[in-house]
Order: sequence, then C-alpha cells, then structure tokens
Amino acid sequence: MNGTAVTGAVSVAAGGGETCAKMTGGEVYCWGLGYVYARLAPERLVRLLPDGTTVDFTITGHIASGLDHACAVESSGGQTVCWGSNTYGGLGDNDVTGRDTAVAVGAFGIGNVAVGRYHSCSVDSATATSLTCWGRTYFGNGSNVVTLLYPQAAGRVSTYYNNSTAISTVVAGSDFTCALLKTSGDVQCWGAGASGQIGNGGTADVLTPTSTTAGAIFWKP
Repeated sequence: MNGTAVTGAVSVAAGGGETCAKMTGGEVYCWGLGYVYARLAPERLVRLLPDGTTVDFTITGHIASGLDHACAVESSGGQTVCWGSNTYGGLGDNDVTGRDTAVAVGAFGIGNVAVGRYHSCSVDSATATSLTCWGRTYFGNGSNVVTLLYPQAAGRVSTYYNNSTAISTVVAGSDFTCALLKTSGDVQCWGAGASGQIGNGGTADVLTPTSTTAGAIFWKP
C-alpha cells in the first residue's frame, strides 16, 4: 500500500502535520510532514528495535496524536509505542532524538494512551490505577513543569490514587492532563489553567488532580 490510496482503514488520527490510519489488521500507515520526516504518500510505520533493525508491527485500539508526535498500543504485549518529535522526551524512550519509526516506551499492559503537545500518558489495563506520563508537562504531583524522558507515575500525591480509585480514561492537552475516574465518573484535571482547562472555575495552574466545577459527574463506562 506504500505510495497508494489508503483503503480498509478502521480509524484515523491527525496531528500538527501528519495523519495516520489504523488498518483492519492493526497496521499503521502515516503520511504528511512530521517533525523529522516527510511522507508524501501513505507509508507503513515500522518499529525500531534496540539493535537498530526494524520490524513490522500492529496495534490495538486507537492512535493518539499530538502536535508533533503520536503513540499507540502494540497488539503483542500491550506495550506503548511512539513516533515523531522527541525534543522534550514525548516518545518516552529515554532519549531526545526524533523518530520516523515507532519506538518502544517502558510501559506495558496499557489499555489507554493519550498524547498532548509535548507529553504522553498511559493507563495500566490490569488495575487501571497506574497512570504514567513522560515528556514536558505538569505531572500532577505538586510540582511545576518538568521534563522526563521516560514514564513516571503521574496524577498522584503520596497515596492520592489507590486501588479504589481506578481510572477509565486519560486525555492530554497542551500542558494539562485529565483523567476520568471509573467508579464515580468524576473528571479530574491538572496542569496549565490559563484558559480554564482545569474546569474548576479559575484560570490558575493546578499542580495536583482537581475535580471539575462542583465535582461534575459525567457519563462513565
């Protein structure tokens, strides 16, 4: 299919200058101007191995796309893979080198992955209580913006999240992150708040997970 029209796609995602599609078999095809490459026609994305060779791979679920990078969950083992810009560690491979191939992130058994401007996050599918993020962002741990090149626990202060606080979904924006709590349906956000992104009625940055206004309850799966 390289260089030809994309047919048989089941989902599509678009970022700053790139579009990617997931095919029926889980293959990923991308095209457009990425941060480190230009694909003028759809090309199948391959995965970079530690020894420098590449292999084909497939994904499960949807592709999460941000400004200059994207991530997905590999079908085999549920490992997160990312590609694109890596200036601020958004690929999570402990490096700052941009990639035109998918690289493995140190996060396994992932059920949900999200991509923001310079950061990415994932939720563990087994317990749904392990939220990790990487890149340049607020990590919801009481600190201001930091840059981390590999997955670190996020959205927790001490024992803020515990086994009874399962996360259904995580989404990422421009320097802020939100999580949907599975049991209560409560949406909690943290990070940049200048445009009211946190949803708590204010415009200040928020350093720890904070419920939206009046603890708003949304639809929950």
